[in-house]
Amino acid sequence: MPKSDDGHGLPPADTGSALLNWIANTSMFLVHVERRFDPFFRPAFDALFRDILTNVTTGLINMMRKDEGFKLAEERFRPDEEAHLDDIIATMGNQMRRLWKPGDFQRGGNTKTHGIVRGEVVIREDLPEHMRRGIFAQPRTYPAWVRFSGPGPYITPDIDDVGFMSISIKLMGVPGPKLLVRNAGYEGQRATPALELPERSDLLFSELRAVPCARFHHAGALDKDPE
Repeated sequence: MPKSDDGHGLPPADTGSALLNWIANTSMFLVHVERRFDPFFRPAFDALFRDILTNVTTGLINMMRKDEGFKLAEERFRPDEEAHLDDIIATMGNQMRRLWKPGDFQRGGNTKTHGIVRGEVVIREDLPEHMRRGIFAQPRTYPAWVRFSGPGPYITPDIDDVGFMSISIKLMGVPGPKLLVRNAGYEGQRATPALELPERSDLLFSELRAVPCARFHHAGALDKDPE
């Protein structure tokens, strides 16, 4: 498979089977054709059928699920869970190495940024005591940046794939140790993806015009409000 220079566009299917490649490529072509007509019938279709189809699909899925007696938010480790995780990591790594050249690797998912908005996260005063941990320990308001993103790992035109699958929140003014040592003096949440600039996590929005190929992946550049 030819490797992309910048991660944009959708590469052809590469399943190892000519028949499966044809089915995948043809199906994708038909989906892209449908998207050109979707705005003309989607509102009426959703109004009539969306809730019904959602309930039927969810019901069928639940009928096939086995009740294992899980409590709310309970998690149990599977005996082969580590093997499954290793397989996911290896599969995604192989895909990225096959698709992109060194220096142009894209994220494995939620690659495309649809928008970044400002907001506030309010920690309420009436939180139960057992929930007052971390950023929820004290009532206060955090300035925040919110990123709407998806799909991935390919960066496609909106007309081909416009749906978003991820909403990430970056809190500002969070005290305490940071994930990255080089940002030890920075009071922000470093884990949320929103804006990525190679080796320049200190940039502001007002400086982005001078940076070639700025990509919105990690929120290091949003240390202050844009001017």
